[in-house]
Formats: sequence, C-alpha cells, structure tokens
Amino acid sequence: MSFDGRYSNYISEIPPSEIDRNLTTKYLNFGRTGCSGCVVNQSGKGTDFFIISSISNVTVTRVLLFTTANDYLNRDPTMVTLEGSNVTTNTTLWTLIFSGPTDISSSADPGRTVYGT
Repeated sequence: MSFDGRYSNYISEIPPSEIDRNLTTKYLNFGRTGCSGCVVNQSGKGTDFFIISSISNVTVTRVLLFTTANDYLNRDPTMVTLEGSNVTTNTTLWTLIFSGPTDISSSADPGRTVYGT
C-alpha cells in the first residue's frame, strides 16, 4: 500500500501507522486533512487518509479491526466511513462501502490498546 505522503501536520502519529498491524504505533487526527497547503479537492477529501494499492488496481477489504488508543478514551476510534473508488483523482467517484460504529464504546472504557470486536 502507498499513502498520499504529505503529513506535515503530523510528527510521529502518521496515517501509515493506522494499518501497520503494530499496537505500539498509532495514528492521531483531530479532524485535519493531514497536509498543510494541500488542495482540498484531491483524493481523500473529508477523510483522514486514503490508500492506493501497490499490488494491483483492485483491492478488497474483508475486515476492519480497530484498536483503542494507548492513552485517552476520547481518542478511541468509535465511528468509521469506508469508501472505495477505481479513480483516485476525482473525489466525486467514491462509493460508500460502510459507515458506522467500530464497536468500540465511546462511554465505557474497554481498556487501552485493546482490539474492538
């Protein structure tokens, strides 16, 4: 997988940490797009990040598994939107695949750095 690569708003908690399968790294975003000076009509508009497959032009997501933050309950991922497209240069061509809860509670603390269901 490759990422957009413009992470000037981040220091060490960058988008690739979101999918690295490593519980000791994390991605933190307080609603910023992740790039300073980026043109807003680029891929991933309104999202935290987007992924472009480097394996083939088709990637199938079979499972989304989320982990609680290592520090604060209010940083746990509780909602997610997954969209897909075969065209990464036009954000109007994204198709909604899933939008909803991650099954991590926003009120009852399940613990730090634990997987959701």
